[in-house]
Amino acid sequence: MSADLQQIKEQTESRSIPEQPNQETEFKGTFVSVMALGAFVVLMWLAVFILFIVRQ
Repeated sequence: MSADLQQIKEQTESRSIPEQPNQETEFKGTFVSVMALGAFVVLMWLAVFILFIVRQ
């Protein structure tokens, strides 16, 4: 019984927790992506609005 507990303990200790990527880097990438998408939407809206005004 003691040998089983020792073996389980060794297996548990030998497992390493994988390192998590830097959270701030992920948030910066997300922020840049959201801002780029927002800029695209605004530019498309302005293009359609200008087209609407020119055709009147």
